Amino acid sequence: MFDLGDGFQAWLGLKRASKHHPLAINPVVGLRYDPAERLLAGLLGELPGPSATIAWPVGYLTPRNRFLQLKVSTEDDAEPAAEELLELVYDYGLPFARHHAQSRPGKTAPPGPAAPAGPG
Repeated sequence: MFDLGDGFQAWLGLKRASKHHPLAINPVVGLRYDPAERLLAGLLGELPGPSATIAWPVGYLTPRNRFLQLKVSTEDDAEPAAEELLELVYDYGLPFARHHAQSRPGKTAPPGPAAPAGPG
């Protein structure tokens, strides 16, 4: 998680998109708002976990607007996949999180990517 201030944190989830070789990872980016997560955990009688308050598959935030998988077939694929992940987070994940962290009553949302209507 990356602290954005005022209780907000940018969040990254790496969902395994395959059960078999090659490894396929579906990166999901989001925003965690600690006060909301603590309130929800308290209402459910649980301890707050590391979940995101809102999250979106990063592939749907890109110009291609599609499901995206990073595939790792061999050790040599790991570094390029990590570099692509870093670019996706920097180019789409952080702007998504920052946009939603600033889109609350009393604040003017900056121009930038908002959550699309939905996958598909």
